[in-house]
Amino acid sequence: MSSAYKVCASCSASSCNYAPQQDAFRTASYESSFSLALFVNGLNELDMKIKCPQCGHRMFYYPVTWMAEPVHHD
Repeated sequence: MSSAYKVCASCSASSCNYAPQQDAFRTASYESSFSLALFVNGLNELDMKIKCPQCGHRMFYYPVTWMAEPVHHD
């Protein structure tokens, strides 16, 4: 397995337990995942809210870095 840089989503309502089954986006680097998360979250300022399919509150996007375990060859 290799490392991965992703943008994940969660509902902004504390009472909602919606957990998406997969990541929203996969990116090439941490910088691109961070800037993509900022961009998508900024769409909420333009009244282009991406809503939670379960409760209807806005979704919040955040960058995630998944680091693979190093492989040791003897």
